[in-house]
Amino acid sequence: MKKLIIQTVFALLCLLAASLPAWAGWVMVDQSGEKNLISQGRIKTVPQDASEGYTVMDFKKGQVLIVNLEEKTYAEASLDQFCKAMQQVMAKIHSMFNQVEQPKKAQKVEVIKQGPGGKIAGFNTTKYKVMVDGKLKEEVWLTVEPDFVKEFDPTMLSKLMACAAQPEDPESSPAYQKMIASGWLLRSIDYEGAEADTQTDVTKLSKQDIPESEFQVPQGYKKTTVDSILMGK
Repeated sequence: MKKLIIQTVFALLCLLAASLPAWAGWVMVDQSGEKNLISQGRIKTVPQDASEGYTVMDFKKGQVLIVNLEEKTYAEASLDQFCKAMQQVMAKIHSMFNQVEQPKKAQKVEVIKQGPGGKIAGFNTTKYKVMVDGKLKEEVWLTVEPDFVKEFDPTMLSKLMACAAQPEDPESSPAYQKMIASGWLLRSIDYEGAEADTQTDVTKLSKQDIPESEFQVPQGYKKTTVDSILMGK
């Protein structure tokens, strides 16, 4: 009898999982193999090595979910809490390697709109140049075409982009923030080093139905803190 009950409960759980709705969404893949699933005001980011876990940013709830598949743990936080945890982790990493952040002098950040940037992954883009103290720092291509763009608060998106940046960094400047908030990033090339470095290059962006289960915590996972997951504890 006990075995029959367990089998029945398991069957019901499988039926429940199968009956979860699938929403119309978008799947974005970049040059590194990182994947973003976009649906209902949420972004699920899966790294190239999917076994590492994933992150879900829910812009309608203002929450971030981080899932560690190896440790079978997860953490939830508001966008502000997530940003604070990111900054604390960065500070700890610098401290571990005895890297002391030297105060940076104020930099003049200028964003220049270049006009049409051609098509990327099938979508029209606008190209921008980011100048720091008169030197080219970055080239950025943004799009406003896909219908998912309207689902996201651009202020939240730009804030998340600046989470790991220092107050003196170009990414934290009003000009940069305004640019990022104006569309969806499809490509960026950084010129700060000796050679141009492609930071982002979306190779595929297509409509797909995405199961609701993609944005949920797997059953049996233990809740922990954001900084514990970020630090790999």
